[in-house]
Amino acid sequence: GHSTLPMKYFGKFVVVGNQRTLAYLGSLLMMVLEADMEDDPDRRRFLLLSGLMMMEQYCLDENWEVAWRLLDLAQPDWAAFGAADQKQLRRESKNSFLADPAWIGAVVGRLKDEEKGGRKG
Repeated sequence: GHSTLPMKYFGKFVVVGNQRTLAYLGSLLMMVLEADMEDDPDRRRFLLLSGLMMMEQYCLDENWEVAWRLLDLAQPDWAAFGAADQKQLRRESKNSFLADPAWIGAVVGRLKDEEKGGRKG
């Protein structure tokens, strides 16, 4: 089901709203993480390869419904994605809860320095 810790985190803190690409890819990443946490390398490999197949199919026909159904998995928990309050989360934090704030600050600082120097990437 969708009640595992990774899926709960994803539904609560990664507010994808109606961005179907993020919802599908994020759901798949959480399933890969679950397989890793359960020390199930066969399932992890299956999900990774299936994810590549899904992305390839979407790039060919731009139809997420077909691409996702190729995986033969339950649909993402669309209600959970719409339930989180994106504005409230942004008021609480501008940074990922999974990243060290100092690291985010360093990355932002580096990007600003690169923009000043005219370099991109």
